Amino acid sequence: MRVGFFLKDFTSEKVKGKDYVMIEWYVEYEKPNKFLIEQIAWAEGVADRWITCGKKHFFQIGGWLEDPDGGWRNEINKFLTLEKYINIMKANVVESAEKYRNREMELFVLRYTPKDMKAFMDVKNSDNMNYQVELWFDKEFMIVAASVRIKDGQKTDIEYRQLFAGYNRKFDIKEPEDVIQ
Repeated sequence: MRVGFFLKDFTSEKVKGKDYVMIEWYVEYEKPNKFLIEQIAWAEGVADRWITCGKKHFFQIGGWLEDPDGGWRNEINKFLTLEKYINIMKANVVESAEKYRNREMELFVLRYTPKDMKAFMDVKNSDNMNYQVELWFDKEFMIVAASVRIKDGQKTDIEYRQLFAGYNRKFDIKEPEDVIQ
């Protein structure tokens, strides 16, 4: 599967010129545990890449280095997959559903307003915070896009936007051959 994931922070002037995108992740993923991830953190002005093959993690700074722990990479890898949206669907009732047709393309959107976002990520719920989730499906009911908006009061502070493609595509994710020892 190929994934594009964008985290927007509408409270940050630092990334206003980047359409408020703080972090972008581009992912190639093969089940059960192979990842190739490119991460661009616009707020910090840094970019990096890593490969996970099972329990082995490699990151690129000039050359490839092995990260024997890989702990935080495991968390991000898990966060970038579909499972969090499946958990939202299991834990919540659909608030609304719509069908869109544009020429040959037919899409369906399911909307949720979860009270508890622990299915999505470990966030602190407060009385002021509310969450809106949209899941977009193609005619085979495969998720093609998702968005999660976190609002404090009436305005959106944070938005996660994720795009999915290449479900049936085979990627060649393997350990780098030129690991620096």
